[in-house]
Amino acid sequence: LREYKTVDATRFLTSLAERGLGTRTIAHVRSLLSGLFRHALRTGLIETNPVRDAGSLTPARAAEPTHAYTLEECENIISALVTDVQAQLVFALACFLGLRPGEIAGLQWADVSDEWIHVRRSSWRGITGTTKTPESVASVPLIEPVKLMLAAWQLQAKSDWLFPSNRGDRPLNISQFAQRVIAPVLKAKNIAWHGLYAGRRGAATLLVQLTGNAVASQYVLRHKNIATTQAFYVKPVQTAAVDGLKLLESKLTERLEQRRLAAGAGTENTTGLSTSNGRSL
Repeated sequence: LREYKTVDATRFLTSLAERGLGTRTIAHVRSLLSGLFRHALRTGLIETNPVRDAGSLTPARAAEPTHAYTLEECENIISALVTDVQAQLVFALACFLGLRPGEIAGLQWADVSDEWIHVRRSSWRGITGTTKTPESVASVPLIEPVKLMLAAWQLQAKSDWLFPSNRGDRPLNISQFAQRVIAPVLKAKNIAWHGLYAGRRGAATLLVQLTGNAVASQYVLRHKNIATTQAFYVKPVQTAAVDGLKLLESKLTERLEQRRLAAGAGTENTTGLSTSNGRSL
């Protein structure tokens, strides 16, 4: 640790950029590396943190845009998985209830009630532990389509886990399951697969479209800060822009009519809006 210098960290981060890794991945690597040295600094093993001033000398690849499933895409995928209720339920928990893959894997039947799913733990690649954040431990309302899938899947239940591994004593690796089972079915039917997180983003985006704000999305995704929901999970959609401008158009028309009524018939420039050449709008 004492021999590791800022130039070494810079060379390492530069090599990651040259290998084609994206800006977010490199930022995560740098954060972890800095945290390791920060701990060593606090425990007296080193005198300075060599990662503090380190950075890649090569511009990293820009992060690729993430996808959010539309409601139509979700319905198409659910329909394509009609012969596999387990696969349907896994995808529905992501695209309708916004659960993370690790949270889906960590579910037990004791976490399911008549109207709620209680997120209490997360399981990632066979390791079961706490959720990503304390705020993630919460209850998410169930909707009827998911209830039906849960009831159908419960008839086949042979473990305390909702989705057990083949041995039944530990949770299923959900990400591997999605790649091994879901993705090939969709590929055979020419349906694009963007992963389970695209379902979580789709749930957030759809809730904003339906409710007009991000509060419902924040609650379902269980983010501490609504800014996180808006920045990373709610995707802008063209229809929202069209609907918004239609509302603006309607409001301007309404105000114009009110001004005309107030000023009397034939009054010009009643909106107070004008173009650059002075003509009334």
